[in-house]
Formats: sequence, C-alpha cells, structure tokens
Amino acid sequence: MTRQEVDNLLEKVQAYRQSFLVTKTVIAEWRRVLEPYDNEDVNKKLDDFFKNSEENFGRYPDVYYLTKYLKRHDEKLKAGINYVRCQLCQQPVELTEYDNHYDKCSSIDYLCKIAKNHYNRKLTKEDLWKMNDKEFEEKYWKVCEELKTKHLDEQQMNSLENALSTHNGGKPHEFKINNKDILRELKGEYDD
Repeated sequence: MTRQEVDNLLEKVQAYRQSFLVTKTVIAEWRRVLEPYDNEDVNKKLDDFFKNSEENFGRYPDVYYLTKYLKRHDEKLKAGINYVRCQLCQQPVELTEYDNHYDKCSSIDYLCKIAKNHYNRKLTKEDLWKMNDKEFEEKYWKVCEELKTKHLDEQQMNSLENALSTHNGGKPHEFKINNKDILRELKGEYDD
C-alpha cells in the first residue's frame, strides 16, 4: 500500500470509530506494516471487520488483524514473469503490460491534478483505475477538450493542443521555447 492509501484507510477507521486516535506513531507503524499488501485486499478486510457488527461493535481494528491471511503483493506475483515498477504509482507491473499501464497511470495522474487545480475537486485514483479502458479514455479526452476553455499557460495549452491533435489523427504543432525559458524551468523559477 502507498502512504496515501494507508492515510485513507486510517481516515476510514476514524469515520467508523470516531474515538480512534491517529498519531504520528500510529501512522508510521500502520504504513510500515501495510506497505507490502495490496490496498484492495486490506480495504476489503476492513469492510468485513465493520460489517461483522455482532463481534466488532465499538472495537478498533488491529493492523495485524487486517493483514492476517492476506498475501503480500510480492507473493501474488506470477513466477517466471518479468515485472517492472511503475515510475508514477510504484506498483509492480508485468513488463509486457508496462506501456499500457504507464499511459493510463500518467493520464490518471494528470486528471487528478487538473481536477484539483481547475475544478476544485478531488478525484480518487482507485476509482479511475476501476473504469474499463474504453470508458476511461472517452472521459479523459472529454476533459481534455473542456480544458481548452480554461486559463492555461502557454506551455500547458500547447501540450494540450498537441495531445488533442495527435489523438484526433493530426500532427503536433511546433512549440518554440528559448534557452532562457529552459534554464528558468531547470532552476525552478516560475512566474506564479
């Protein structure tokens, strides 16, 4: 599980058990214990814990209870298959599936940033991953089309127009950037 996934899990525990105290130590320990497990598996186990209200009413879930009988992510990997770690989400992905995974992962990352910066909404990556590829792609390009009406800087607008143009079978536009702009970008100097 990623740090954010563990943080979300702890928020879920607090939603059901308001007196559950989340401290820095609790966060660090839960992150350490849950790191090798898959988010979906642990969340299902937590849901089962809360659904069993006869035995667990008012009780707090234990991090080791949540991992009991679960397989670590590395134990679930197939033998004889080559895996690589995604640069964005850090999940192991079959080498043959990496290009498709990375394309969707970067698109999801982009949508989450756009939703936050331009629509003041928070999207969950898990929900976007659950969408089938066709549905996701349709919604992704629809959002990209809508973004043309937003106030984007010149570089963002050019990148967006190039992505839309190539998606629709066209050629990318030339984008001229001078050395001064490149050096500013490398130094982290922005006009914000």
